[in-house]
Amino acid sequence: MQDQNASTRRANLQARCEAQRLTLAEQTAAIEQRLHGTDAVLGSVRKVLSSSTILAGSLALLLTAGRSGWGSTLSRGVALFTTARRVYQVFRRK
Repeated sequence: MQDQNASTRRANLQARCEAQRLTLAEQTAAIEQRLHGTDAVLGSVRKVLSSSTILAGSLALLLTAGRSGWGSTLSRGVALFTTARRVYQVFRRK
């Protein structure tokens, strides 16, 4: 009697586990589907940020601004550029 009771409980637990696994798989698929768009946008941003043309243009803009007497603007621009580059490197590692 106890063996049958234990077998029944085991079967019930296995059925519950399987149902939970299926539910988790469905929820994971839904989350992955929602994040797919975000991944695509981040991939595009990564490509743009790694473009040497963008980097060269930014540097030229900073140098031009510095020659025009915008020393403080140049300093802020360099700080912003450095920060953006560090953020890019963090995302690139992931």
